[in-house]
Amino acid sequence: DQWEALQCLDTCMQLLAHLPPDQLTAADVAQLMADELPGPILGHAARCDVLCVCRQRLLQLFGEVRAVVVNEQLRLDFCLLPFAAVKLWAEQDELAVDSE
Repeated sequence: DQWEALQCLDTCMQLLAHLPPDQLTAADVAQLMADELPGPILGHAARCDVLCVCRQRLLQLFGEVRAVVVNEQLRLDFCLLPFAAVKLWAEQDELAVDSE
């Protein structure tokens, strides 16, 4: 039933919104931020909260820019992120960047 599917979607989005960020992998973040998600997910009220969890995890995984550049596995994981995730990551003031 459509009503039950919407209830399931609500439950899942609420649980994702309250998930500790360190329980997500880079692949999880990539899937949650994919542009091709179904409309009900993209327009869901909890979507902003889920994106906040994704942002936190992106900073945990890729917050140190130099490490992403020099570590092959981090670099490969980063390259698999969709544009929306890379854009969200790049907009963060908390990124650690070496400067001279």
